[in-house]
Amino acid sequence: MALLACWAPMPLYLVAIACFGLPHVIWEMTWIKRTAGDRLPRWWWGGLAAILSVQASARLAFAAGKIGHSVAGLADLLTLALAFAMVATLPGIRDGWRPTRTALVALAGAVALATIGVAGAPEAMAALLVALSVAHNFTPIGLERLGRPSGDPWSGLRWMMALPLLLLAVPQLPQPEVFGVLPAWFPGELSWLKGQPVIASLNLFPALVLAQCLHYVAVLRILPRRFGAEWRRGGWWGPAMAAAAVMVMGFLWSFPDARRLYGVAAGVHAWIEWPILLCLIGGVLGDAQPSSACRNHALR
Repeated sequence: MALLACWAPMPLYLVAIACFGLPHVIWEMTWIKRTAGDRLPRWWWGGLAAILSVQASARLAFAAGKIGHSVAGLADLLTLALAFAMVATLPGIRDGWRPTRTALVALAGAVALATIGVAGAPEAMAALLVALSVAHNFTPIGLERLGRPSGDPWSGLRWMMALPLLLLAVPQLPQPEVFGVLPAWFPGELSWLKGQPVIASLNLFPALVLAQCLHYVAVLRILPRRFGAEWRRGGWWGPAMAAAAVMVMGFLWSFPDARRLYGVAAGVHAWIEWPILLCLIGGVLGDAQPSSACRNHALR
């Protein structure tokens, strides 16, 4: 996969997002529900859902051409700020130094996000959203810990996810001209680097594509192994596969339109992860209690 990302990054990106984009969103949301759903209060999930519905509405309006990039970006940052602030409302958040520190970090992050969104320069807003989008590719390292009791050893997932970073460190690789493609097809994470020599000198495009593909592998293949046969239970598998098939046909029909629509689901699933991971790092979540199937299918 790393060789393919270096040799043909643009075709790999197009195929990966069309075939595996929506499935990975569904799989990731299912993982969070099963590993963290019962470890936080229902009212908290309800508040977070209300916040994310605002973000989804803004992204739908952007996909329909009703609002521009700046308004959509502002909605993204403000809703993420509110999601961070929700962490500080959890019961027991002030019981001990570690949870209290988590609450302070959450509130500081919320203020910073809101400030950049409201008063920051458009370039700063765009750079922050790009950074969050790229960083999201590495969230499986934290998501894996949601399904492990404290004290369990780390798996090899973190080493696999380090491969894109290693690609940045190798000498410049011969790369095709990727900025010649239509803007609507090009990854938004790198559109702001158009015309900058750093994209070639640091192998940024192959590294980004590799990180995205490894993210899909981690979410679609590695994380579900922890649940074994239990993963497909609950009646969600069939509708999920049907939705994924419809999305693939949408990408074949009109890639730009389908990607904008996919961005609605992608935004929600990415934004829900950051407060959850902050709760995990801060010790706010209770310890994971995996089922017997989880223990038998632990990652090696």
